Amino acid sequence: MPTHENPGEPRTSWAAVYATKLTIGVTQRLTLHGIADFSLIVSPSYVYIVVASYRERGWGGWLSWVDESTLYFHRRSVEDNWISAYKATLPNHGPISIESVIVERDTPPGLHAFTPATSPGNKKFIAVATRR
Repeated sequence: MPTHENPGEPRTSWAAVYATKLTIGVTQRLTLHGIADFSLIVSPSYVYIVVASYRERGWGGWLSWVDESTLYFHRRSVEDNWISAYKATLPNHGPISIESVIVERDTPPGLHAFTPATSPGNKKFIAVATRR
């Protein structure tokens, strides 16, 4: 559940993600303090929650799961400044961390590609919106 919490600084995002366990009525903040999270998406099995965060690499978003270990998103490339679609692959075993997830650019430079949509029936197909 995304919500807003005053960070105490002007011009700073209030966006944060919380999870509530309805059976016991406990709510827990998932977003680290000082970080803004957007574009919440839950994995097909409901095990993983992924969010797009505004951090040093800039904002990314429009998350779309292919299967339990693969998702797509868009962000601006630090190399050439084009908005591109990226594929993130979670490890098959072991802990999941920023370091263990493999992120690959999926669209070429010279083409703004955003809002990726996936097809669970065809794991090699994604659709993207483009801008000239």
